[in-house]
Amino acid sequence: MELVVLHAPPWQAWVVDSGTAPYALSALYPDEPRPPGPEPTLPLPHQLLVATSGDHLVLVDTGLPGSPPPVVAALRRLGRTPSEVTAVVLTHLHPDHLGGLLPGDDGGPPALPDVPVLLSDREWAWATDDDALERHRGRVADAVRAVRPLIADRVELLPDDATPYAGLRTRLAPGHTPGHLVVDLGEPPVVRYVADLVAERRQLSEPALRSGFDADDHEARLTGERVLDETAALGLRLVGAHLPPPPSSTRSVSPGHP
Repeated sequence: MELVVLHAPPWQAWVVDSGTAPYALSALYPDEPRPPGPEPTLPLPHQLLVATSGDHLVLVDTGLPGSPPPVVAALRRLGRTPSEVTAVVLTHLHPDHLGGLLPGDDGGPPALPDVPVLLSDREWAWATDDDALERHRGRVADAVRAVRPLIADRVELLPDDATPYAGLRTRLAPGHTPGHLVVDLGEPPVVRYVADLVAERRQLSEPALRSGFDADDHEARLTGERVLDETAALGLRLVGAHLPPPPSSTRSVSPGHP
């Protein structure tokens, strides 16, 4: 089976698609003019990283919810199981990133019930503030309220710039959410996972074009421009949750333990 694998010593990371979902263009880019006729939609992938280094098997985000969550199939493609995951790094608390932490749609247990969950202290402060959540009614607030009691006793909060593991660095990149993170892999960095800082490929060439899903348009634009400029200057491989995956360091990867 061919997978996208990126080498970022001491880490090796697989870019795994947890599913595709259509988005209305009016929701994705609300400021764009709309032609007459039916509402156009854009299918977007929902990717996560499976990263290994020594005894660590870390998920960066957990993908969409489901029964079972697609993250289970993602791990199986690599010959791994949820019980082998040693930690989850959540870039932010949106449903398509925390889905693997929720019970299945059929009421089954969560796929990752006991794994430490690392996320920004700013994101957790927002997520545990009901008044702030009230401004995000709908799927986002519902998902946050559902996941809070499931992870509250295993959350590990990260400051704005943290290195929870050698060669894995998280940095605050706010705007999409108050505590959105980008994750760099490698020592020195080789891969940068920007999650939803870039919501769709057009934003790579038009970083001022912001998504309707951003909590703070102005902050998201400034953060996006800064992080993309830095990524290009450092020559890092860019990976996004909703972007086409980059070229693989190794194209042929057999299922099984890396």
